Amino acid sequence: MAAPPTASADDPTAVSLRLQAPDAALPDAQRCLMCLRRCSIATGQAGYCHSVVNRDGRLYSTIYGLLGEYGIDPIEKKPVRWYQPGTRVLSLGSLGCNLRCGWCQNWEIAFADARTPPTAPRMLPGRVVAYAQQHGCAGIAWTFNEPSIWVDYIYDCAQAARAAGLYTVLVTNGMFTPESIDLLAPWIDVYRADFKSLDDRLYREHTHVAGADGIRDGIVRMARHGAHVELVTVVMPGYHDDEHLARMARWIVETLGPATPWHLSRFVPYAHVTDIAATPDASIAAAARIGRAAGLRRIAEGDWYEQDHA
Repeated sequence: MAAPPTASADDPTAVSLRLQAPDAALPDAQRCLMCLRRCSIATGQAGYCHSVVNRDGRLYSTIYGLLGEYGIDPIEKKPVRWYQPGTRVLSLGSLGCNLRCGWCQNWEIAFADARTPPTAPRMLPGRVVAYAQQHGCAGIAWTFNEPSIWVDYIYDCAQAARAAGLYTVLVTNGMFTPESIDLLAPWIDVYRADFKSLDDRLYREHTHVAGADGIRDGIVRMARHGAHVELVTVVMPGYHDDEHLARMARWIVETLGPATPWHLSRFVPYAHVTDIAATPDASIAAAARIGRAAGLRRIAEGDWYEQDHA
């Protein structure tokens, strides 16, 4: 079992990372192993996510238990359609992210600078489980911002959830490292991952990361650990033509299997990306036909949950 987290002497709310290692090239730096950026962070500095800081040669998370947003949701809103439908989850999110998707619906918390977190509620693992049970939730989901920068907190909460009979859900951009996946996987039931593209162009131009190879590897790794995997693709004009969508569908079928759920969502101009038109409904329908032709059996089109519950 991984060692329990320890608090910083300077800030008792900052918790030492389990997944860190010395950077051999920089004597005063530690490398964060939570997400695929693997930031090398010198003393007094912070990682790309602005929620991991180096204090006297150790890396600490400033967001352990810090809630930027939380609420009670149907699991279908994550969206997760083929795992315990009809149940409710306690949805938890914090501050910070390791991508900078310009159209992010939650950019106010995802782009927040958490080096010195604002006054906000903190909910420790035992309280998370009790709150979920008090509100009739069958599971807990880490969502809203990016859970791959919140690994220690998720690890502790997920073990407590499993002991209490609650299921666990990661709603993620897929930036988990193999180390993070191997640490968390025994305690995670559902991996709801973004499958943005098979090509690196979208990642380079809109998320500020070089490519997606590690993300796809992580999806496969979590599936091999036994998690229920559902994938979401935001179909963007100019980035997802028929040939690309066909390749994506074939990758899912050949790598994860034809029963893997694929959610096809409309792109809507928002936040910092307003120069790309919204995805027509006809494009989502066409993408679904492509997926079915490739052999996928579970395809969710557009805002299916809102339409079903209108």
